[in-house]
Order: sequence, then C-alpha cells, then structure tokens
Amino acid sequence: MSDEEMTAVQSIYGTDNNEIKYLEFINDGTPFKTFEKQMEELNMTKKDQYIGKERTFVGEREITELMFKLKAQVKKDRIRLREFFQDHDPLRKGHIIKQKFRGVLHTQKISLTNEEYENLENYYSVPSDDTKVNYIDFNEAIENIFTYKDLEKNPLKKT
Repeated sequence: MSDEEMTAVQSIYGTDNNEIKYLEFINDGTPFKTFEKQMEELNMTKKDQYIGKERTFVGEREITELMFKLKAQVKKDRIRLREFFQDHDPLRKGHIIKQKFRGVLHTQKISLTNEEYENLENYYSVPSDDTKVNYIDFNEAIENIFTYKDLEKNPLKKT
C-alpha cells in the first residue's frame, strides 16, 4: 500500500487511538453482499425463509454487475472456461447452443439464476442465430481478470 492509500484508510477507518477498525474495513472491501444484507434488501427476515412466503430472488439485473459476480467467482476458483467451451464446439466456430453454455457454467459450479443465464445468453447471443451463444466474446470478457490479450506481442500494452 502506498503512503497516500494508507493515509486514506486511516482517515476513514482510523480511531483516536491510532487503530484501524478492521472489521468495518473488511466488510466495506468485500464485493459480495452477505446473506443477511440480501435478505434485508428483499425485506425478509430469517423466519420468512421457512414460512413459505413467496419471494423470488432474480439475481443481478445489469450485465456489468453480473459480469463482476462471474469474474469474482472465476478468479476465486481459478477456472479457465475456454477449454470447457471448446469441448462442445468441435469445429471451433466460437459459438455453442444455449443449453451447452448453461451446462458448462453449471459443471464448473458457477451458480446463476435462470434470469441471469437468460441475461448472459441474450447479451452474448449470435446475431444470425438466436439459439447460440458466442462463447469467445464471453470468455475474453472473463479472462481479462487473469491477463490481457496479446501481451506477448506488445508487453507495454496499457488498458
């Protein structure tokens, strides 16, 4: 951490005793919401989960939030999805049917709701065929968390 970053952290999370409120710092820095926060947003208590009230969680609605969620999970588990998609694309055309797309994500334990799958499929759909998903574009968007494309050709590349 640079000195500027450290002074910023101290100004926000510091106490009069020159200590850091570590728990608040960690809670503010985590990209995922806790289960309790999700329940608060849905106006549910822990008891509501078991009573049988009809509440449906539709997942992330915006594609940027959904991609952030996917990138965090892929980075945490260090999953390289390209090889798994290519298993279902023997001619290497770069697109597979929607059921195979869902199947690959499901087998890699990436948990999404049906609405999130549909959102992804619609965003990365092949323009000429609505039943297929362009997994190359999807994979490039996900893979930039590990490294940037074509760095071997241009090592000084900036994003």
